[in-house]
Amino acid sequence: MEPPTTASNITPARLSAGSGHSIVLLDDGQLRAWGDSQPGGGVPVLPATPKAVSVTSGIASRTDWLVTTGTVLLADGTVFAWSRDTPSGDVVTGWGKMRQVLSCGGLGGALSHALADNGRVWRRVTLQPEPGAIDVATLDLARNEESAPCTPLLILGDGSISVVSNSGVTRFTPGLPPMLRARCDDEPQPGLQRYCIGLSQAGHVWTWGTNAHGQLGDGTTVARSTPQRVAALEQVVAVGTVPGQAYALTADGQLFSWGATRWLGRDTTETPASRPGRVDGIPAVREIATGDHVLFRAADGGVWAWGPNARGELGTGDRADRTRPTRVPGVTLN
Repeated sequence: MEPPTTASNITPARLSAGSGHSIVLLDDGQLRAWGDSQPGGGVPVLPATPKAVSVTSGIASRTDWLVTTGTVLLADGTVFAWSRDTPSGDVVTGWGKMRQVLSCGGLGGALSHALADNGRVWRRVTLQPEPGAIDVATLDLARNEESAPCTPLLILGDGSISVVSNSGVTRFTPGLPPMLRARCDDEPQPGLQRYCIGLSQAGHVWTWGTNAHGQLGDGTTVARSTPQRVAALEQVVAVGTVPGQAYALTADGQLFSWGATRWLGRDTTETPASRPGRVDGIPAVREIATGDHVLFRAADGGVWAWGPNARGELGTGDRADRTRPTRVPGVTLN
């Protein structure tokens, strides 16, 4: 598996690790969900094991839809979303054909933005294109405090990163090579500043921001506003974060973690773990998804999880946290 060089080469997501819940897209196009406020379930019922979700008729013919928090992108490019106001879900009207969607918070959270086939970004509130958001290749997010759950990051066609705010679209951070993906997250404690991790088109990891837990992966706990490459990692195909930690998946299926020690998924004597270390004792990994917990899809089709589990988001049938990867029973993907 070679690292992707353009956003179009990134494999469509099969996993979503949201705020207190998980969603998996099966090979036949059906969904399984578990954790807080699952789609189609009305009020939160806190299922702790995978449960089938009926989204809309005719969805079983495709296996490559993008699944994100509280939304499903259908085969015809329309967006299906659910919330506490519409627990059974509905097709979002007023948009054209979309190729990616972004929603913030849990399954009751707001559908935020969508990326159209023509590279324009649409805002859900206005049902209008975001002014200045053109030639966009990929949507990513910067997670904020609960009062404003996330801010869209735009990976443009030239590999630069812009951010959407109330004041418009602006260049996010200079000093980066052409990028494929980017993700920003908060420190575990409320009120602390943000840190960011990016994946370049060359398959390298770049980090910047706050660093109290070693989440920049540079061997220090010193904050840094200038992006710097994490030298220990090569041939990276995916990155992710949970508050205070960072993760990278390499082309040969190895998964690395660093930062605050609780949710590393591996043993370490470092506190914090300020350099990447390999998550051992697991099969080769094909895909990762991160939210407040970690999911990954293994090469053998198994789905694994670890992290906090107070709302049943790990799918293990209980509410016990897991500090090491645990296979989710009853879910297998090709």
